[in-house]
Amino acid sequence: MAKNHTEKESNWFVDKGLQLLIQVVLGVLPFIVTQLSLVYILPDLLWAVAIVIIVVFFGVGLWKFAAYFGETERNLRIFLFIAFYAITLLAVWNELVGPILSSYLIDTDPNVLLQGKAWVVYEPTEYNPATNLNPTVDSMDKELEWVSNAGFSGIITLSSQGSLSEIPKLAKKHNLLVIAGVWDPTNRQEVASAILNKDYIDAYSVGHNGVNWLYSFSDLTKTIRKIRFHTRHPVSTTEIVSYYLVEKRLFGIGDWVFPDAHVSVKDEGGKYSVNAVRDKELTIELAKIIASQKERNGKTILLKMVMYPMSGAPNASLDEQAHFFDALLANTQDVQPEIPIGVVISAHSAYDISWKTYWPFYKWETSTGLLDKSGNLRPAARSFLRR
Repeated sequence: MAKNHTEKESNWFVDKGLQLLIQVVLGVLPFIVTQLSLVYILPDLLWAVAIVIIVVFFGVGLWKFAAYFGETERNLRIFLFIAFYAITLLAVWNELVGPILSSYLIDTDPNVLLQGKAWVVYEPTEYNPATNLNPTVDSMDKELEWVSNAGFSGIITLSSQGSLSEIPKLAKKHNLLVIAGVWDPTNRQEVASAILNKDYIDAYSVGHNGVNWLYSFSDLTKTIRKIRFHTRHPVSTTEIVSYYLVEKRLFGIGDWVFPDAHVSVKDEGGKYSVNAVRDKELTIELAKIIASQKERNGKTILLKMVMYPMSGAPNASLDEQAHFFDALLANTQDVQPEIPIGVVISAHSAYDISWKTYWPFYKWETSTGLLDKSGNLRPAARSFLRR
């Protein structure tokens, strides 16, 4: 009777050896997909649906077939069943549950990492998005050595594409902390490269002024969670201050708040006109606005893209650039500083960025470096570092 039943069930598969092979392949499939998913072969939702279907269909199938065979073969099938489920649970943790809970798994306190440090944005002087996407390692190494010798604590990068992915390793060689940028959260290669460099990186910034334009909020959230889970490092994102007031979810997805807080250097008539006192007040106002939002939940705020020109606009000079940073950071150590508690200033940028000559950049954005092309400190660098 059992034999007849077995023959009926074997209609599912013509050959028992093929049946066993298919079961083994399906058993290891979740592990294979888990590894490939590092570069997003499957979206989370599709992966979850696939797991449920595989678990239900083949889990039942394995038990069903095990009931009709001899003791040895049945034990083998039970072993495969248990192994399959163990791999499946690992995959679910690795791809679904783990990333969701990743904010509880980071190995660094963002407050300790960010506060009390002299952060500066670093973009290689050889880099040009139109003509040279891959600066040489030697040139970046020399520039980072100058940044370190100047006295900066750490650098902020904007991308991990191409040879820019070498920056964290070079920075560590010169004892610099690194907040590594991932320009495009949907770029599989860039994300994978950033994760692989985790041993040289202290934190990540994913995306820059592109949410709901260059990429969706869902894609941004997914990438932040995956990078945080796979590296155990703090992760945040950047949007201009005003967009945080519109998209309040931005406060929640990062381990600190990382807004773009640059000012336009325009007067009331809309004309470019450098005025360090006026623009210092505008920057502090941006800091107060972002710090006052209840959605912040006490997270450290690191203002990004805080820059000031030394040329390229009326009244711009090395002295006025230095005056801006002096005024901005003048009383940060006072009992009641103008800048709210928990707000940290980062400078933009280490060197002049010569390619920013077209819209949407301001005319003066080519001239905001705190170091000259030979690594010498400009007065603004001294003003920033002594605070």
